Amino acid sequence: MRPLAPRTVFLVLTGTRWAPVGLVVGVFTLWARERGLSVAETLTYVSFQGLAVLLLELPSSGLADALGRGHSALLLPLVLYALLCVVHLVATSALLRETRAEDAPPGGTGSGGLAALVASARATPRVIGDSVRLVVGNRVLSSLAGRLHQRIGVPRTAIVARVLNGLGALAMGLAAGPVALVAAYLFTYALHGTAGVAHNALLHREATSGNRATVLSLNSLVFCAAAAAWSPVLGLLASRTSTATAMALGGLVSVLGLLGYLPAARADRRRSAARVRDQC
Repeated sequence: MRPLAPRTVFLVLTGTRWAPVGLVVGVFTLWARERGLSVAETLTYVSFQGLAVLLLELPSSGLADALGRGHSALLLPLVLYALLCVVHLVATSALLRETRAEDAPPGGTGSGGLAALVASARATPRVIGDSVRLVVGNRVLSSLAGRLHQRIGVPRTAIVARVLNGLGALAMGLAAGPVALVAAYLFTYALHGTAGVAHNALLHREATSGNRATVLSLNSLVFCAAAAAWSPVLGLLASRTSTATAMALGGLVSVLGLLGYLPAARADRRRSAARVRDQC
């Protein structure tokens, strides 16, 4: 059987990864509200997810790099979430294969068993340290912490998508009526997907095969840390003013994320100038 095209693998894994999240992300909010939590309390409870990621993200990703890679109406989405997570795990195992030439012995793809696991565990702190040093010393990754890009380049695509995504969140806060709210929601998350692809492309551009999982986890760690810090603030603002006001403010603040892509845009211009000089 011929291997699947990279585009097909990407679409399958993206679908199986985020379909479970889409099923339950709203359910948890409804569950919290049903239990009597206010908007501020709900967002504070959500912020603990970011704190958990802060504790677990780097160790798990460092190991991955070292290894080489009573409310029945609310119950159904959770069951489907668990099942779809299993589907994603199976799809990832079946579709992704990563072999490191530098780690593989002649005629093989690397040793296995307990010895390999122990060696990988010992290498985990080094991988984490190397990746942290990479982020600190790399201006592009420090600012990041992921058919438009073919025309204007990946960094500019990330900037445009970040601005439009933030303005979409602002529009959600200002929307009058459910139809306008749904339209603004679809627009916002369409741009969120565009921004995510460009953002991750920039991350992969700066990472290496030896620290890719850790670099991506550092990105996730920074995101979750920011979410953990800002969620209670926006929740408190929503309880003191309105949900629409908090949403609009969050959208405006997220537009400032474009500043993080400026070093990537400058690096892209330098690479383009170097290619032109080489061709002359």
